[in-house]
Amino acid sequence: TAFMKSVKGDGNDGFSQAKVLLKGVPKAGQLEIDDVSDWYTFKLAAKTSMKVEATNAENLRCIVYPMNDVDIYGFVGPECNAQYDFPPGTYYVGIQQKDYRVEKQVYSVGFK
Repeated sequence: TAFMKSVKGDGNDGFSQAKVLLKGVPKAGQLEIDDVSDWYTFKLAAKTSMKVEATNAENLRCIVYPMNDVDIYGFVGPECNAQYDFPPGTYYVGIQQKDYRVEKQVYSVGFK
């Protein structure tokens, strides 16, 4: 037997709903018990040395995805909370629960 329940997301549950991050303006967020991830995006016009920072790293996973407009040849990374020379292009940042459905997690994410 399978049971289905339809629920409404919190508005940034995937690439298509990702909220825009602006340099130097971190965003606060929270993942409810049954909310697996939140997504953010930013775009760089030129190569930029910076760090994507996320708090609550002991309970959350932070992943940075470069999109197809980023020249990743010779590009190592990126990881959250580490300094990199980011090539120009579009990036998505996923904040994800490490232990799904354990408890509500509060975080902030941004770059500078």
